[in-house]
Amino acid sequence: MGLAVACSGSEPDVPADVMTAADAAEEAIPQSTDIPTPEPDPPTATPTSPPPTPTPPLAALVNGEMITKADYEADLAQFTEEMAALGQSLPTNYQADRLNQLIEFTLMRQAAAEWGIAVSDEAFNAALNQVKADADANGGYDAWLRANQYTAEEFEAVLNEQLLASAVIEQVVRSVPATTEQARARYIVVDDQTLAQSLLDQARGGANFADLAVANSLDQTTAPAGGDLGFIMRGWLFQPVIEELIFSLQPDQISEVTPVDFGSGQLSYYIVQVIEKDPARPLSTVQRDAMTKRVIEEWIGERLATADIQTFE
Repeated sequence: MGLAVACSGSEPDVPADVMTAADAAEEAIPQSTDIPTPEPDPPTATPTSPPPTPTPPLAALVNGEMITKADYEADLAQFTEEMAALGQSLPTNYQADRLNQLIEFTLMRQAAAEWGIAVSDEAFNAALNQVKADADANGGYDAWLRANQYTAEEFEAVLNEQLLASAVIEQVVRSVPATTEQARARYIVVDDQTLAQSLLDQARGGANFADLAVANSLDQTTAPAGGDLGFIMRGWLFQPVIEELIFSLQPDQISEVTPVDFGSGQLSYYIVQVIEKDPARPLSTVQRDAMTKRVIEEWIGERLATADIQTFE
């Protein structure tokens, strides 16, 4: 006997205590419409930067350090007053020269910071007291300040900078030696090549070089002394060609005729004789001053060449 399955369009009976899936779904849906809406987060305040500090008008920037136009104009006014007090006219292009000096002082101040150099209170007070003592003998310190267009604070700042620059320069010139290679030489200079060759032949033939210089050299500064230049160091002569010639010769050696053009297109003809050479001769006072000046100029030139400098004239 087979099983008979009854099929009809009606839903099957479900026990009363059994929940259908549909009932469960319906039960899960909240029946109330009063669903709390979450409050939005309060707006976050956007942080604001403080207003930028206004930049004063500038005369120059030196490695990012400002030289203000006000400081530059104050320097010009002080310099103008100083020149007037001395009864001197203002130099040509003095404005550019004064700005260059301010730039150089800035480079020195930066070098001082780099090298750890500072002006001691003792050194500053000694310098200031000396200025005041000098001023007291000529109308008083306050009158001196007014005449030079300084307040006391402004002058003290200038004085400190000058002392700082002096300390930097002292450090720089320590490289100046006490001795250096030097040569003593004499020369003859004429403006005729044929004459120059004749004089060279005579000198090499035994004629006295000094006598030939006295009689023929056009350089009336050295001719009376037989063309004697005295002892010179490198960098001493105006004409580098002659200087190199001197240091290339040995004592008693006489050079060939050497033509030199000083820029006019007119040749001068030199004959050089070296008298003596000293590899380590002490510098004279004049030589040391000249070498010191050259060392300072070279150091400042190097600093200027490597600095980031902008001017706003």
